[in-house]
Amino acid sequence: MQSLHQFHWTVACRVLRHLKRALAKKLYYRPSSHLDIVRYSYTEWVGDPIDRHSITRCTFVGDNLVVW
Repeated sequence: MQSLHQFHWTVACRVLRHLKRALAKKLYYRPSSHLDIVRYSYTEWVGDPIDRHSITRCTFVGDNLVVW
C-alpha cells in the first residue's frame, strides 16, 4: 500500500468490471469481513501431452471465487 502504481489501479478496475458483469449474470457473492484479493496457481509440468505444461489458476475476492 505504500507504493501503488498504475498497474495496481488497472488490476483493481479489472476486478471491479468483472464483478459488475457477474451481477448482470445473476451470480451472487457472500458478504465477507475482508476484501483481500488472493490468487492461487498450480502448475503441472507433465499434464499436457503437447508442451508438458499445464497451469490452473483461481482468484478470490474475500471468500468468493471470482476467476477460474
